[in-house]
Amino acid sequence: MEGCSFKYDFEMTLHEELPESCMLEYGSVQYKFKAIAETSILYSNLKDEKEIFLRQNVNSWLDTVYPTEIDRNWRNILNINMKIPSNQYKLGSVLPLTFRTQLSDETARVVLVSCMLKEHMIFRSPKIHGSSRPVIRDQANNIDMAFTWCKNIGYNEEKVMEINIPFKRCSFDCSNEYVNISHKLHVRVDIQKQGVVESIGISFPILIVPQISSELRFDELGIEQLPGYQVIPPPPSYDYVYSLENLSAISLDSNENYTPFPPRYSTIGHNISVY
Repeated sequence: MEGCSFKYDFEMTLHEELPESCMLEYGSVQYKFKAIAETSILYSNLKDEKEIFLRQNVNSWLDTVYPTEIDRNWRNILNINMKIPSNQYKLGSVLPLTFRTQLSDETARVVLVSCMLKEHMIFRSPKIHGSSRPVIRDQANNIDMAFTWCKNIGYNEEKVMEINIPFKRCSFDCSNEYVNISHKLHVRVDIQKQGVVESIGISFPILIVPQISSELRFDELGIEQLPGYQVIPPPPSYDYVYSLENLSAISLDSNENYTPFPPRYSTIGHNISVY
C-alpha cells in the first residue's frame, strides 16, 4: 500500500474564565492540546502534543486602563508631558520614554528625571470551604532603571530615556484566580526652586506579553501557531433536531430529495486569545 496522509479538523469549547497561562518559579498554569490516533492491535496508538498559551483578550479596554501619554502640572510652574509608544512589550525589547518640560518660572528648574520598571507578583492558595483565596506570597521586583540629569536641558526640549525589558528576570502579565502579575513604569521628576527640591511621580501600567495584539507573527513566540478561528453559532435545539429527523424519514419514504442535518459545533469564547 502506498503511503498517504489525512488531515482532520477539530474544534472544542474554551471557557472564557480559564486561568491565563503563566510559567513561574513558584507555580505555573500550562495548557496543551493532545491528539491520539487509535491504530490496530498490532501497533501502538499515535500521540502528539502541542503547547498553547492562553491570554485574555484586553483590546477592548487596553487604551483606557493602560494610557500611553500623561500630562502633569506642578504648582502652575512646570508642565511635563510623558509618553511611551505602546502599552504592550515583549521580552528582550526596549521601552523608550519621551518627556518634554515647560517652565514658566526662571527660578525653578528640573534637576533629574528617573524611571524604574517594577514587577508585582501575588500568589494565592485554593479556596478552603468557600472562603476567599488567601495570599501566600506578595513580592515586587525591580526589573530595570534609567535616569537623566537635566542641568543643561533647554526650554521645551524633548528627551528620551530607554528601559530594557530582559529575557530573564521578567514574566508575562497574567491575572487568574491563583496568580496575578502586573508591571508598572514608575517615573520621578525632581524639581528645584529656590534651593528646595521637590518630586512628582508618574506611573505607566504596561503589559509584558508573549505576542503583541496588533502583530500577526508567531515565529518569535517559540510556541507553534494555531489556526485562526471564527465563532460558530451554537447547535440547534432538540425540538428542531427531532422535527428535522421526522421530515427526513418522511422524505425517504416518499423517495424525495432531502437535506442532511449539518454537523454540530461548539462555540469558542470571545475573550480568549490562543498562541
